[in-house]
Amino acid sequence: MKNALRLCMAGWLVALVLLAAPIGATTYQSGKTVHITPLHEISDDFYIFGDVARVDGTIKGDLVCLGT
Repeated sequence: MKNALRLCMAGWLVALVLLAAPIGATTYQSGKTVHITPLHEISDDFYIFGDVARVDGTIKGDLVCLGT
């Protein structure tokens, strides 16, 4: 029951974030571990969905990380 409630709350949070985001260029990446290397430069808003996020590169926009 506790996990179902957490999953439901996470789904609503993701929906709110995506609906509240302005229309435009957006980049998404998901996985258990997400790593943006120093060689990467992202010129958009960047959304990460995963357990571990490591950003060594440049993001020229907003960064949103969601995990469990």
